[in-house]
Amino acid sequence: MKKETARTLTLIAGLVILLGVLGLGSAIWLFTRSVSTRQADKATAEAEFARVRRQFGDAGPILDIRGGDPVIVRRPARSADANLSAMHVLHWDPEDESFTRVDIPFWFLRLKATPIELGSGVGYQGELDLTVKDLERFGPAIVLDHTGRGGNRILIWTE
Repeated sequence: MKKETARTLTLIAGLVILLGVLGLGSAIWLFTRSVSTRQADKATAEAEFARVRRQFGDAGPILDIRGGDPVIVRRPARSADANLSAMHVLHWDPEDESFTRVDIPFWFLRLKATPIELGSGVGYQGELDLTVKDLERFGPAIVLDHTGRGGNRILIWTE
């Protein structure tokens, strides 16, 4: 193998490793900045859920879970796609009174080629997936507001 070819392959391998390290570092940075957990009693959690819901007036969620199955209960109101900036998730667990908030930049969701899997977050084992395009058609909206059998509550919305 020529020295020039070996040097080129070494450079390419080095760039791939550097990009991998930068990608992993970026993912860790995004995760640590996007997730926050704190203790909250039921009243504090409910007040935070209500504050978010007020931003959307009387508009109901896009999805509902009825009889254990997810159902799209609302259709997009607009024909043009909205330029969304983030998807947010609030989760309250009554067992340990933990309140978790996740803020995901929408540009990050746009990198995902497959639908956004929402089912596992609410304990649903089937498919409860929406694509980024689906969400953009709805514009800023409550995606899901669900209280589980054990009292866990999850609220997902976009802005």
